[in-house]
Amino acid sequence: MSYALATSDNPSYQRKSLNSAVSEVIRAAVGERVFPGCVCTIAQGSELMLQQPYGFFSYAPLPENDSLQAVRPASVYDVDSLTFSIITNTLAMKAVEQQRFQLTDKVSRYVHGFGVFGKSSVRIVDLLRQESGLPLTEPFFQKIDALSQEVPFGTPIGRGVGQHLLTLIKRFQPRSFTVGQSHYSEIGTLLMGFLLEELWAKRIDQLAQQFLFKPLNISNSGFIDHGWVRQGKFQIDRTSVVPSEECPWRRRVLQGEVRDENTWAIGGISGEAGFFANSADITLLIQSLLAGYRGGAGRSVLPIVSTPVVREFFEVGGEEQSWALGWARTRTAFGVEPPSAFSRSLGAVSPSGCAVWFDPETSLSLVFLSNTTMPSRSNRKIGQFWPKLLKAVWSAIG
Repeated sequence: MSYALATSDNPSYQRKSLNSAVSEVIRAAVGERVFPGCVCTIAQGSELMLQQPYGFFSYAPLPENDSLQAVRPASVYDVDSLTFSIITNTLAMKAVEQQRFQLTDKVSRYVHGFGVFGKSSVRIVDLLRQESGLPLTEPFFQKIDALSQEVPFGTPIGRGVGQHLLTLIKRFQPRSFTVGQSHYSEIGTLLMGFLLEELWAKRIDQLAQQFLFKPLNISNSGFIDHGWVRQGKFQIDRTSVVPSEECPWRRRVLQGEVRDENTWAIGGISGEAGFFANSADITLLIQSLLAGYRGGAGRSVLPIVSTPVVREFFEVGGEEQSWALGWARTRTAFGVEPPSAFSRSLGAVSPSGCAVWFDPETSLSLVFLSNTTMPSRSNRKIGQFWPKLLKAVWSAIG
């Protein structure tokens, strides 16, 4: 059974007002070159309140095109680090639901050899709450042998190097290391992905297909295996997949090729990045989790995780806590304090210009996909855009 989102004429949400308020903010951002284009989707349960594309794939025609290509509602974006919150974290929910691990278990219990250099105290809950103390990032891809900038797509070594990257993470010795210190860590999200793969003896993309995509009948979003592309088993639809950036290191426009370098080095699939999606499919995933949170109360979308587990993951502690499990407080992710009606709201943003925001109590969700890094990562304007967008949504909804 398909649980596609449906439109409704419910006047209480004043769709016209919402569309006008959001469009004004987004069109201004396009004019200020915050991003060349985007798709914004707002929903509550199966009620689709807004799904609107804006702008173009890029500021100038791409090499293979004579003209600019307009963004469409079904356009697919590299959501970058949102992969962790949307995919990896939801798979962690499934692991808890199946009693495959407890959140307080040490990471070294499942990733053997990780506990050296003082890392033995790191727990699974620390990875999910971004309190592992691990640094933001580390250029592991530079330490992997045989990487080449000349290959036409992906790497010449592909997925087989994944275990080597995991070994580098195991042996990694942080310069300073304090468990419980809250800050986002790409190393931690990579590690969480490897832990789940070790747990089920399957890749992240296979687990996502089994537990998330197949139950929800999602077929237009997923991971892109570089090896499949090179072997001709998968072809990038360049009319649907939006380019993410002009990469000076790889010397080409990245379109259907993951921008995260560490994930790129292991073939395009990791717990940190690699998910390519349209806004409708992400909205369906989020609303499925919110349906689980509501339990039996008016479910209109298939819940893929049981109510007790979803509620545990969406629970935020005291005011000093920045993250729930896998999702950040609104003020942490977007730099703006939500109204009291949305005080329990959560979300996440990516450096590529994609974001998810949702409120468990009202089941409202916002999915915003853009490519602010096209053409360059030097564009930092997106940080000032997030508060404007959310304030416009909150004001229109009332």
